[in-house]
Amino acid sequence: MKYLITGATGHLGRLVVQELSKQVPINNIRLGVHTPAKATGLFQKGWI
Repeated sequence: MKYLITGATGHLGRLVVQELSKQVPINNIRLGVHTPAKATGLFQKGWI
């Protein structure tokens, strides 16, 4: 199953991504962001 997390660069969105990545393979998680510049931290962790 694929998951889409919207608002992934926000406070709650980051927490959701962290917890979900512990339970499902990272290639099943998609992240929706409003400002791509804020997503650099997620990219560096390999989540994008």
